[in-house]
Amino acid sequence: LWDRGSWQPDPQTPGIDAALKAGELKFSLEGLKLKGSWELVRTRRQPGKGPDQWLLIKHRDEWSGDIDVAAEAPQSVKSFGDLSDILAAHGMVDEWRTHPPVKGGETGKLLQQVIAAVTSGGVTKANRRRGKGVTDEWTTNPGGKADSGASVSPQESRRSSPLAKPLPAAAFKLGAHRPKLTNQAKILFPKTGFTKGDLVGYYTRVARHILPQLAGRAVSLKRFPDGVDGKSFFEKHCNQYRPDWVKTVRVHTGDGTGSPIDFCEIADLATLQWAANLAAIELHVPLALAAAPDTPTAMIFDLDPGEPATFKDCVRIGLRLKALLDELGLVSLPKTSGGKGLHVLIPLNTPGVTFDQTKAFARAVALTLERDDSKGVIASMSKAAREGKVFIDWSQNDRNKTNACVFSVRAREQPSISWPVSWDELHTIRLPVLATIDQVDSSAAKLLKILDRRQNLPK
Repeated sequence: LWDRGSWQPDPQTPGIDAALKAGELKFSLEGLKLKGSWELVRTRRQPGKGPDQWLLIKHRDEWSGDIDVAAEAPQSVKSFGDLSDILAAHGMVDEWRTHPPVKGGETGKLLQQVIAAVTSGGVTKANRRRGKGVTDEWTTNPGGKADSGASVSPQESRRSSPLAKPLPAAAFKLGAHRPKLTNQAKILFPKTGFTKGDLVGYYTRVARHILPQLAGRAVSLKRFPDGVDGKSFFEKHCNQYRPDWVKTVRVHTGDGTGSPIDFCEIADLATLQWAANLAAIELHVPLALAAAPDTPTAMIFDLDPGEPATFKDCVRIGLRLKALLDELGLVSLPKTSGGKGLHVLIPLNTPGVTFDQTKAFARAVALTLERDDSKGVIASMSKAAREGKVFIDWSQNDRNKTNACVFSVRAREQPSISWPVSWDELHTIRLPVLATIDQVDSSAAKLLKILDRRQNLPK
């Protein structure tokens, strides 16, 4: 089951049966992977020369792009394994080797490659029962590299921060550890019908980008067991009923001398799926790694508009903030908050920097912007004084505070994302609903490298 969703014929289509008979059907898709405008066209054939041949064509629209979504997201939206996984799990390898369902064309070649991949790894249902030929990744591809569902090269997963360790390639694959996914049809966002299965599917597809931002950090899960219209709670202590393969990191509260808390560490695809299955819609992380909780790897400014101010006002103030940071020699990355606000991240990745230093610096910057534009900016905590102004929250630079991780889903009326963007895009951006894998890849490839930069605070 590669995709799931709904479809609607083009409003100009006189009738579906008539369109198919004529050999041209235009329609729109609203799936987990495929969206936008499409067309099904029958190609010419000679009478008596076999069955009809059809082409599925994607129209150019906001959902089109250069990324091959079939290659980037091969896994099932039901089992979250790829075709090799499914064949092996159901013992279909031997049968398909001798009697493949499709023998010719590109599809036939693909099936032969998949069958060869599973066979070369020795992974069949019988072998799995006997424990023979089973690797941690469960299958191998024709190139000889382990592959199961979402995958990424080791080079793509490396982060240059001196404080963060690179993730191994195996972290991005489903191996022996697979979470039990339950109640996937449960609706979490009633307005759009977005389900828990949709949430698991989204986090699976963006694993290669979000896992390096979660790994090594004390993750707080914001859970919505009854959906966004129900009650929610932050879960800091990692769930006591977690599988034994879910790892934890221990961090002391307060100034580091308080009671210890064992947080979940989300550093692999299986744990990410497990958390999503708990209806953990939002994933929040501190600015420091668990191994060095007093050393922030980044600094953040949280720009929040007070009505009637809007996101456009946040963009205007954000660009002024960028100009000031540029003068100070600091590179920054904006991301949408997932709501009406804007987050501005400044990577540091410098051993020895403290939260006292980053908080004092952030406060000074916020007060400077307030002084220069007192009618449009406020840097104080007074909610009563925020009407019509953009509040620059500098206090988030604190050992005991967290922020929504890059690419985390946010629990709004409809699912949205804390989305990294370029400064040039801010003027034209439409606050995104749940993104396609094309958009995620194109954004991440260009922008997340900024978070790896090593910078020093100005003296």
